[in-house]
Amino acid sequence: MPQEKIHLHGYEITATVLRGPYSTLYRGMAQDTQQPIFIRNWPTAQITSERKRQRLQDEVDKLKLLNEHPHILDTYTVTIPQGSMNQIFPGQYNGGQPTVFNPGRQYHVFRVTFYNGDIVMWMLNNKTRTASQNGPGC
Repeated sequence: MPQEKIHLHGYEITATVLRGPYSTLYRGMAQDTQQPIFIRNWPTAQITSERKRQRLQDEVDKLKLLNEHPHILDTYTVTIPQGSMNQIFPGQYNGGQPTVFNPGRQYHVFRVTFYNGDIVMWMLNNKTRTASQNGPGC
């Protein structure tokens, strides 16, 4: 894929994820919402028979159903600014915690250096977790 970004009907294609014998899957971004998306391209020149056309149509129909599936949800980045919904105690530790949370599980997002055996508590969205110098990393 060329180095310059490709724009297609309101989407920016940023990378090729997978090339198959019948289609290519691209990673991109919706230009209006900046949400990450995937685009699948089926070159029509490769759809040379009614059987292939029907297989493609079946796949498209199944993909459309995923938008209505109750267990498949859109995921978004969430921002929770430092304050009553995102704070660390004791106060000397507050301020280094993340405020932007991307979809999925993230590891090693920030670090705390413990002093004098302190126990640190992070309260995020009314849920708390504690950590200590001798506790497991997370």
